[in-house]
Amino acid sequence: ALREQAKSVPAAMLCNLPLDADELKSLHRTLTRFVSGLRKADAGIAKRS
Repeated sequence: ALREQAKSVPAAMLCNLPLDADELKSLHRTLTRFVSGLRKADAGIAKRS
């Protein structure tokens, strides 16, 4: 239940921000890069251990 809440909090915050489409696209790209970076780092850690 806590994980679901954690997921919905940032989404709710984003919904309240007055962003236009271009800002949303750029934010989405940034988040996508960030997440893929985390996944790569996570995979690297998993390989080493």
